[in-house]
Amino acid sequence: MFKRLVGLLCLVVFSGCSVVAFADIYRYVGEDGAVYYTDKPVDKQRANRVTLQINSFTAPKVEPFRFDPALVTPPRSSAAVTLYSTTWCGYCKQARRYFERNSIAFEEYDVEISARGKADYKAMKGRGVPIILVGEQRMNGFSPDSFERLYRR
Repeated sequence: MFKRLVGLLCLVVFSGCSVVAFADIYRYVGEDGAVYYTDKPVDKQRANRVTLQINSFTAPKVEPFRFDPALVTPPRSSAAVTLYSTTWCGYCKQARRYFERNSIAFEEYDVEISARGKADYKAMKGRGVPIILVGEQRMNGFSPDSFERLYRR
């Protein structure tokens, strides 16, 4: 009962604290030709009210990825794993070492150098490297645990 009373009291006190403030902004051009902004119109004949849009950020639209094998060139060998990488990427190097240490056959395409790598990366709408394809499954980035779950399915 005491907790409810304290909660109700806090709700009443803090509901009065949320105050929304509105202010008008006016723009006018002075006699010297300079543009001025103020919260009160200095000269009502020359002042224009300005509408500001604050905190107007909207989140980017994100669509779920659907693998379309027609967009990606099929591998030349029987390797089930395809790695799209760059020479400077640390996660790409980690993935490459992991595949080699665990005898996992893979094909690798550099998305900055190889024509096929560039074309496939663009078709997959790549936004970072590495991109790892295991059959028709896609993995962005690399971690051994995540790769194993994908690879061992």
